[in-house]
Amino acid sequence: MGESRHGNMIAEEIRSLLVEVTGRDELRDIPFDVPLLHEPVALDSISGVRLLRAVHDRYGVDVAAEDLNLDSLASVDALAAFIAERTDQVDGEFARLRKLEAYTPKKLYLVDATYGDSPVLGDAAALESVARSAVEAAGGHVLKDSHVVFPNGAITLVLILAESHLSLHTWPEENLVAIDLFSCGAIEGRIVIDRLTESFGLGEVPVREIDRG
Repeated sequence: MGESRHGNMIAEEIRSLLVEVTGRDELRDIPFDVPLLHEPVALDSISGVRLLRAVHDRYGVDVAAEDLNLDSLASVDALAAFIAERTDQVDGEFARLRKLEAYTPKKLYLVDATYGDSPVLGDAAALESVARSAVEAAGGHVLKDSHVVFPNGAITLVLILAESHLSLHTWPEENLVAIDLFSCGAIEGRIVIDRLTESFGLGEVPVREIDRG
């Protein structure tokens, strides 16, 4: 990086964050131009989400919201430059004035409901499409998805989000669906829940909200 003291400080701190989120001490000394998504760093979806959270907590910068293609994860240099452009400097030094702004409320939303004739809840592809649309409508970002269809037609779908995760579980023999959304960051949790319950034809259902952290 080398263009500013501000940027160099951030790059050094990013290497420390990489050690924290991966548990790999050797990353403390990696070159600034090494790709973060390929070897030797090779961040996976879990460590990548942890890094984005750590950056948001430390600098108040929501990388996933401002860099939809995540080009800033090309290297330590690229991420440091991205952060440096969005943070404050005072008297030539990086000021952690955004620390208080970086506090992110964390909330768990839970829905347990019975459903009637809902084609979406019996189709894994349709379920994923509806879930993605709900997350995006609420300002969230899907990083990865995975699903399993069981022999009885039950579906478990998990979306890994930059803002945490969304999981959906169906039990067709009981006509039961469970929605678990853990929100952290720039995502409107109630919008996700409202979109899902509407798409599933659930009508008015109780929503439990639990503050976390």
